[in-house]
Amino acid sequence: MENQDTIASQFRASRIVGYMFLLGMVTSVYAFVVRGSIFVRGNAAETARNIMGQEREFRTAIALDLVTAVSVLVLLWALYVLL
Repeated sequence: MENQDTIASQFRASRIVGYMFLLGMVTSVYAFVVRGSIFVRGNAAETARNIMGQEREFRTAIALDLVTAVSVLVLLWALYVLL
């Protein structure tokens, strides 16, 4: 029979997996949409102008990429504990 601490740990890990999966999806999609509106394929000068004009959105996209990376690492750790 399994230990109650093990069951509680797996339950907590499963909740973390769900939250980190949702967080990673939301942040990555938002960053992708923001970058899509800034980058112009094949035109570096226009892309640079867009970055200068939308600096806050560009920095937000970079920060969201970092949040996504951290959430994926936590997700992997929680899946390791769970499985």
